[in-house]
Amino acid sequence: MLNKLSVSELAQLSNFSKSYISQVKSGKRPPSPKLLTVLEYKSLTSKPQIDYYALFLDSRCAMGVSSKTLEFYKDRLSRFCAQVPYLKAYRIDIEKYLNTIPSNRNGLATRHASY
Repeated sequence: MLNKLSVSELAQLSNFSKSYISQVKSGKRPPSPKLLTVLEYKSLTSKPQIDYYALFLDSRCAMGVSSKTLEFYKDRLSRFCAQVPYLKAYRIDIEKYLNTIPSNRNGLATRHASY
């Protein structure tokens, strides 16, 4: 993220001087914890260049799933995407999310279907 943003953009995001940002970008100074926090936040809130959500749904349409199945996928995925930074998620993050889905009259079927 440090190399993807301009000096001006980084200075504006972090409230650091352009001089300091230039020194960090050139490797003359290490980034401060505050700058690292800003970069991490920016990377988590940036829109992905590839819309994996739409690609998945398109692939299911191409497979000919029913409209109800497609609605189920949309519901499950939107809940997941709202709680987990899915582009940076590790297995443990996904497992933690799945464990938040309670069992119901179908047992753990909803959790399994979400997986």
